[in-house]
Amino acid sequence: MSGTDVAGLRRAVLDLTQTQRRVLILHYAEGLAPREVAHVLELGEARVEAILEGLRAWAAARLGVAERPDQASAAGPLAAARTPA
Repeated sequence: MSGTDVAGLRRAVLDLTQTQRRVLILHYAEGLAPREVAHVLELGEARVEAILEGLRAWAAARLGVAERPDQASAAGPLAAARTPA
């Protein structure tokens, strides 16, 4: 990822709400399951799932990555994070 891409990603993430950013980090960076994210943030699991779905749509629109892993034709920041190693 180039410096320009990283700067754009940072700006895009700053447009998210605090809750969206926390869900994003806990799920994609820390690897917590939605149920675990819900427990940590004291949210309902359905709410976390809804936030994750919204983040996938946001990533598709804002960052140009696939909404679902099976739709990924090119690796993107969120698509890569969802793909098991």
